[in-house]
Amino acid sequence: MSLARTEKWLGKAASLTPTQRNLENSGSNFRQAKSSISGSTGSEVVVWRSYSGEADDQAIERVALIAEDGQETKSIALDLVKMGYEVHHTTDLDAMLDSVLAQPKDWHFIIFDLDFFESIEDAVDDLTAFREMCWSIPVLLMSSAVSRDELSDYRRSVGDATLRKPVYHARLQDGIVAMKQNSETALLTSA
Repeated sequence: MSLARTEKWLGKAASLTPTQRNLENSGSNFRQAKSSISGSTGSEVVVWRSYSGEADDQAIERVALIAEDGQETKSIALDLVKMGYEVHHTTDLDAMLDSVLAQPKDWHFIIFDLDFFESIEDAVDDLTAFREMCWSIPVLLMSSAVSRDELSDYRRSVGDATLRKPVYHARLQDGIVAMKQNSETALLTSA
């Protein structure tokens, strides 16, 4: 992660009131949606999609999904909806992390597709910086570069559990359970 991006997140989070963060966040989302419409002129198209199911008698948990736009990502999002989650999928890392940092209590966990990053070093830098600023939000990693699912907290500095891609429904459920357990354990031991 670049120093400028880290300073931007830290500076923005510290300098804005909660109301200003909400306004700043919604303005940012509007700009992203606008850029995705104008993206056909040759610039990179930004995706921000929301998936939600029917609400039961309990509150729906909101999930941030940062991944490339494709069939596998859509399948993961739809599986999450079937599990009862509201999913916000984007290809804009900065916008999503800004949204989560602005209102961390509104987000229950984040899924990062490590294959989406240009380099693993950038991914680790971004995730490490995010975890330092927002350590209480569980993070589930996905990657085709890992040899198997890692449901322990082995990669705790960047995520609470890791799934090997492709990710299917049953393994996604297992990964979420492990991620939440590892995150809760880390929060209890750090308190």
